[in-house]
Amino acid sequence: MKETFDLCNLDWKLSGWTPEYWRMHQTMEIGETPYAEIPTMNCNVPCSVQKILRDNGRIKDWNIGTNYRDIEWVEHRHWLFDVSIPNEVFQDKSKKYFLNCEGLDFAGEIIFNGVKIYDFANSYLPVSVELKKPRETDNWLRIAFLNAPVWQGQFGYTSKITTPKVRFYYGWDWTCRFVQVGIWDNVYITSNDKLEFDYVDIDADAENKKGILNVTCHFKDTIDCKAKLLLKKNEEIIRTEEISFYDDFVSFNWKDLDVKLWYPNLSGNQELYSVEANLYSKDNKPIDSIEKIVGFRNIYWEKCEGANERHDNWICVVNGEPTFLQGFNWIPPLHNFADCKKEDYQKLIDVYKDLGVNVFRMNGVAILGTEDFYNLCDEAGILIWQEFPLSSSAMDNTPPYDEKFIEIMGEVAKSYIKRRKHHASLLMWSGGNELFNDSHLSGQMKPCTTDHPMLKNFKNIIEKYDFKRRYIPTSPTGSTAFTTKDNIGKNINENVHGPWKAGSIEEWNASFEEDDAMFRAETGAPSCSPKDILDAYAGDDLPFPIKIDSSYWARPFHWWLEFDAFQIEMGRLPETVEEYITWSQERQTTLLLKAAGNTKKRFPTAGGFIMWMGHDLYPCPANTSLIDYYRRPKPAAIALKEKVFTKKPKEIDV
Repeated sequence: MKETFDLCNLDWKLSGWTPEYWRMHQTMEIGETPYAEIPTMNCNVPCSVQKILRDNGRIKDWNIGTNYRDIEWVEHRHWLFDVSIPNEVFQDKSKKYFLNCEGLDFAGEIIFNGVKIYDFANSYLPVSVELKKPRETDNWLRIAFLNAPVWQGQFGYTSKITTPKVRFYYGWDWTCRFVQVGIWDNVYITSNDKLEFDYVDIDADAENKKGILNVTCHFKDTIDCKAKLLLKKNEEIIRTEEISFYDDFVSFNWKDLDVKLWYPNLSGNQELYSVEANLYSKDNKPIDSIEKIVGFRNIYWEKCEGANERHDNWICVVNGEPTFLQGFNWIPPLHNFADCKKEDYQKLIDVYKDLGVNVFRMNGVAILGTEDFYNLCDEAGILIWQEFPLSSSAMDNTPPYDEKFIEIMGEVAKSYIKRRKHHASLLMWSGGNELFNDSHLSGQMKPCTTDHPMLKNFKNIIEKYDFKRRYIPTSPTGSTAFTTKDNIGKNINENVHGPWKAGSIEEWNASFEEDDAMFRAETGAPSCSPKDILDAYAGDDLPFPIKIDSSYWARPFHWWLEFDAFQIEMGRLPETVEEYITWSQERQTTLLLKAAGNTKKRFPTAGGFIMWMGHDLYPCPANTSLIDYYRRPKPAAIALKEKVFTKKPKEIDV
């Protein structure tokens, strides 16, 4: 029988090295060494190097003041994660053993008993490598992280970024530079006797209020075995079936299942079931087993009212009910997401659920949501619009044409699908964020289409591995990226982005009164963090006086400081920081109530409104977030819940 040995809670050792110098000591085993620049520190994984350094007093809190500038040296060292593997793991010499790392950020080597066995260089792909010839005792493992790219941040050339490492934490308008190094997801060893599931494809659907379940178990080779599938609600077995087969796959296709359907938040209950696939030998010896949580729901898309044949579909229909999608662009709880626990996700998702959110857009600047995150969204009824990890860069916004990188990103797409396809919350796929045929400087940004080979490859992969789910090449989508005075009223605005800032409130309100966009996947307005957050993280900087050239208000950029708007509206400078905070939060509330309220009132001529952004992962003095760094809803979030999210379109009065 296949067994799994969790390595996360073992006593790992972390040390920091001058680049390459550690190779002078490759014969050393686990333990203290006098040669490391940063001596050995104890840790458990997943974790970031930065957190372990902070916990051990070797760096300051990067969230305070400009301390983040003082930790950039971390990304320019080599970091070794070492662990001794218990003897009992390798007891059965007849089996093969594989190390599985679900998230490594970013590049390095895996060393087993002093011998390099694998090179890795991809933040997005899991690693599985055989651990050959384990010793009777004293087996040890090293995961060595080497240098990261110098720059992957917000500004640059998307077409030239061909390194599969997370981009947002190099610096974006909502976070400081914090280039994470570390193990960001689970690490474990599996043992098997040559027979096991390669991939179990689970598709749960619904028709006429009955469940449909299609499960295909794939194997690397043709095998002569038996497979048994069970569908359960808690411990009650709803249906079971056993099939003998001689092939490299076996399929189960069930219809008319007597199950309760899964609904998005505010539309119904989130009924969940478990699917258990078991593999047996012909003489009934258990070989492998896998269990996943599913929900039965049917989703398709219709055209907005007034749309023509050229337009795409922007009304989401869930279990036969046209549903207005309302929510936020999701980013990880922290920029050091390797350190996020399930409770960090739980706390945030509870807030969003209470606000009435039914969709997250997993923006292409970030990374695939963890299994914990997806499970929690299944339970909360929050749909997930998952993008592949590509994003704009201002100077140019076109995905790379490099054939090797297209192939790498194709593997990333397959991995995303295979790991998350079974989730009830997974709504759709997108090729990435703000992928345009031109630069921001041109003012002529037109969304990319599947004419681009990268985005066409994504489309082909989804048609093969997840053909029932929707795919769009990028967001925005269609012939326009943003609404303007020149294009509103021409019935050409489909899925658009912006605005994120207002000139005057009157101009903003007028634009949304005339708005004809069929969907808004990214719209926002800024406000300040509360005073206690400003005080806690100011460091040596001063929040007052408020100035456009203030080093404090420029963390990480000055974009979201509306100093000029305050002076125009009030006819003077702010007298206190508290006055400016109150003004900015009231302004954000006014702007977003109008934008979200008017969009939802237009349903079904508009299908959804998703804001940029939800929560702060860094204590920005000002940002477009509606949930602050302490996980408290700002006034705008509370107002949206009361006046828009929990109201039917005809009930909205803003």
